[in-house]
Amino acid sequence: MKDSFGKKGRIKLLKCFELALQGESTYFFALEDYEYIISHLLDEGYYDKALQACQLALEQYPASLELILAKAQILSLLGKELEALDLIEDIENIYPNNSELILLKGSILSDVGNYEKAIALYERLEFLGVEEKDIIYTHLAITYQRMGKFEKAVVYYKKAISFNNKNEEALYELACCLEALGDLEKSIDYYKAFIDLDPYSPVAWHSLGVVYEKLGRWKDALHAFDYATIADENYGIAYLSLGNAYLQVGSLKKALKAYKIGLKVDGPSAFVYYGIGKASELMKELDTAIKYYKKATMIDYTYAPAWFGIGCCLSKQERWYEAIHFFNKSIKLVPKNILYWKALAQTEYNIGNITASLEAYETANQLDPLNVDIWLEWSYVFYEQGDYTAAISLIKNALEEIPENADLYYRLTVYLIKAGLYRESFIYLENALKLDFHKHTCLFEFFPNLYKQKIIARLIDQYRERM
Repeated sequence: MKDSFGKKGRIKLLKCFELALQGESTYFFALEDYEYIISHLLDEGYYDKALQACQLALEQYPASLELILAKAQILSLLGKELEALDLIEDIENIYPNNSELILLKGSILSDVGNYEKAIALYERLEFLGVEEKDIIYTHLAITYQRMGKFEKAVVYYKKAISFNNKNEEALYELACCLEALGDLEKSIDYYKAFIDLDPYSPVAWHSLGVVYEKLGRWKDALHAFDYATIADENYGIAYLSLGNAYLQVGSLKKALKAYKIGLKVDGPSAFVYYGIGKASELMKELDTAIKYYKKATMIDYTYAPAWFGIGCCLSKQERWYEAIHFFNKSIKLVPKNILYWKALAQTEYNIGNITASLEAYETANQLDPLNVDIWLEWSYVFYEQGDYTAAISLIKNALEEIPENADLYYRLTVYLIKAGLYRESFIYLENALKLDFHKHTCLFEFFPNLYKQKIIARLIDQYRERM
């Protein structure tokens, strides 16, 4: 549809389509109108409606290759890959060398794990001399990346970038592959070389920032993301990355400002609303945070971090029962997230649901038996209930999984003393002091008058003298 149609015309067109969909209108749509409607619905994530639009359009324009390809793409997005492939195979004899058709078929084959056939199609396109070399190489790289063949993926991402140094997907995914290969540090010079070629490339600056981000070099990442926004003040993703980097270094007001500019430039998204919510939460503006987290879930109901964020804010407001509801929502969406299970366990404990708390900690522990904090918090529930035997048993189990952890030895010392098992406690205390003397101060949390325990004080002093 032509831009000259105007904003009001587009709104009217979409309303007419809705009426046609409901059977309340026999409005005739031009092919370009349908193309706009389908594109709009896809952008908004209304895949079912986009499919209906395709079907209506194909009734009027059954020979339109663009509509057939759009329908195949939508079927793929809806998880109906086999239907999409059948549709493509019905017409590929008519358009044997159509690059869009071949790319789409290759992409769907890659999605369903038929990598070799997908690669053969992409290589055929390369042989046909299709002009968009970077697109072909990007598809090849994505397929090799999915296969876990990161070295080959790197080769093709670099080829794609050599043909188009503004290929954002290739630049970003290249960093992911290099991370998987442990070559991120080496890649910094590679990205800097692109900046030398084009110092005003927002994509190159942003890609360099992503590398620094993955390396945890947040100040360098901030510098790169900031340059990306200077290079192009309308480069929305750079503001979101900048906001995230500011969050990481604790510059909350700057993070909030960056996210809000990103919102203005790129419009609403679950990610940007989540970022504003997170910055607000850390600034202790909990009601504002909840408002933005809810906005994120309204855009994407499956965005688990936002549901979790609401739960965290409610928990900080001691609205425990409400918090549990939102923690359960986040767990339902991402069942293997340890942080979600830990938060649920802590909140269940706060309202006295001891059994539910212990079950949640057990699930978290099964997901990550090497997480020391889970063992400590889980055992503490037993300790608080006066069940020292269970608390001791749990930490001893933890030491079988993580035998050289000082925190576990100190905690076991506490539990053994509380249980009256002094001789055994001294053995574990000595091991703890050997592993990390400085952590002995954690004992004060349980024994404010620690140095009145003469034998313990003597042991600590002995190790202090050796320091």
